[in-house]
Amino acid sequence: MFRASDGAAGRSEPGACSRRTLLTPPLKTIPPCELIYTRMRVLKFGGSSLATPARIRDVARIVLDKQRSEAVVVVVSAFQGVTNQLVECARMAERGDAKYERLLLDIARRHRSAAARLVRGGRRALRAGVEERLAELRDTLHGIYLLRHCPQQALDMTASFGERL
Repeated sequence: MFRASDGAAGRSEPGACSRRTLLTPPLKTIPPCELIYTRMRVLKFGGSSLATPARIRDVARIVLDKQRSEAVVVVVSAFQGVTNQLVECARMAERGDAKYERLLLDIARRHRSAAARLVRGGRRALRAGVEERLAELRDTLHGIYLLRHCPQQALDMTASFGERL
């Protein structure tokens, strides 16, 4: 996420550091020009690494351990099986099968449960973010259901919620 520190965000003289900064909480704020020259380790975790809250804790330990010695970027997939469930929801909605809502409730329950089990402080903000994304997913699927049509863009958007949740 970029934040403009003053009105000239994104405009800089050649070779000068941009006035925009990259926010990487809770670690630190890094100007983008430093990222170009900073060696970073990319850690990618697939769905099976995120299958349960215990597995997610293992991933968190790995990330925290690595970030002590080097800058890291973390890329995560959806929880195991969630992308397939999301695609199935979209296909069910496209067919006019209202049972997509039950599958959506299962997905929502799984994410709410994981958030509650993993996060101690800041639960209200986390819960609000999860609920906001779930509402957007619900609206997307409801639109597919009403139209009985799921173009590729709508399917891609639906599938993207696995990573975004």
